[in-house]
Amino acid sequence: MEDNYGRMLALMFQGCDPQVLSDKYRLDLIVNEACKIAKADVRQTCIEPFYNEDDGTTGYTIVKVLSESNFDLHTFPKGAEGSAVTITMYTCGDRANPELAISYLIKELRAKKGYRTPLIEFSPRDSFWQELNMDPENLQDI
Repeated sequence: MEDNYGRMLALMFQGCDPQVLSDKYRLDLIVNEACKIAKADVRQTCIEPFYNEDDGTTGYTIVKVLSESNFDLHTFPKGAEGSAVTITMYTCGDRANPELAISYLIKELRAKKGYRTPLIEFSPRDSFWQELNMDPENLQDI
C-alpha cells in the first residue's frame, strides 16, 4: 500500500485455558512468538499483573513495544464466558502483518470462541479519518 501508515487488528478470545492465562512467563513466550510470526520486531516488554479481589484471580496485561509499533494482550481469567483475552496489534508500514499470528494465538491460548475486527489498513488519505477542530478557543471533546 502506498503511503501506508499501518495496520490494526483487534481480537477477543473466550473459553481460553485458565492455566495458560495465569502463567505470565508462558503468556510472554506466546506473545513473543506471535510477534515473530507476524513479522514484527519486539523492542521492549511490559508485563503488569492485576489481582481481582472479587474472584481471587490474577490477570495480566502484556505490552510489547515493536519496531513497527505495538502489541498488547489483556487477560480476564474468569468471566461470564469463561477465561478470555483481548488483543490489539498495530503495525506501521507494509512488512509486519498482524493477521499472520491469529491461528497461532487461538491454538496456544486454547480458545474455544473468537472474534476479530477487520484488518484496518490506513493511510492519511483514507476516508474514515475525521478532521478535528484544532482551534484552542473552540476545542470539543470527542
